[in-house]
Amino acid sequence: YFLSPSRLGYFPLTTSTIFTQNIVNKFEKENDIPNIDITVAWYCYYGILILLNDANQTKKCLCPPNYFGSRCQWQSQRVSLTLQFRTEVTVVSPIIFQLIIMLIDEQGKITPNHEQITYIPDHDCNTKFNIYLLYPHRPKRASANYSIRIDLFDKLTLEYWTSYYLPIPFQFLPVNRIATQLIISEKRENELCTLSCGEHGQCMKYTNMNNSFFCRCHPGYSGAF
Repeated sequence: YFLSPSRLGYFPLTTSTIFTQNIVNKFEKENDIPNIDITVAWYCYYGILILLNDANQTKKCLCPPNYFGSRCQWQSQRVSLTLQFRTEVTVVSPIIFQLIIMLIDEQGKITPNHEQITYIPDHDCNTKFNIYLLYPHRPKRASANYSIRIDLFDKLTLEYWTSYYLPIPFQFLPVNRIATQLIISEKRENELCTLSCGEHGQCMKYTNMNNSFFCRCHPGYSGAF
């Protein structure tokens, strides 16, 4: 009884096998991997290749900030900065901060290259921000020394909160890597200082540096003092 044909079920129809094969063939056709010219694929070493739609199929490269050159073959001299922020327990919440990270020279002049970060304490407490700060000249001038200044603002009101100072060690290196953790204080920096900043600036103290001051210029003005 147990060996009777009724216990063997039904054999699949021939048409179902053909249908399955058609699906496989269609999938393989739609997912054909095109032949890639290796010389073209690696034309831009660290960038993205763009082929212009002209008679010569001209090649252009889009380079990331840390590389430059016609084929992104040269490494930019820069500071590779990793930042993490902590807020004091009593900081008013909710609040959103805007940070501006700048390279400054020995005279306090701000270089053209800068970066911005939006920091939300409730959301970014454990976030590490990785940014590049490019030196203003290629190659970097050997006699020039730079440091990092970070200005903190309340993003909603645009009111100034505080500033931080980060020295750059080993400035002869083409790429300088710095990682640091900064504390955001519970209130805006308002400590008085004696640095003379003229009529168009205000003396401010760096939060993370003892007895270190700078002149924060009014809008439309620049310079060390």
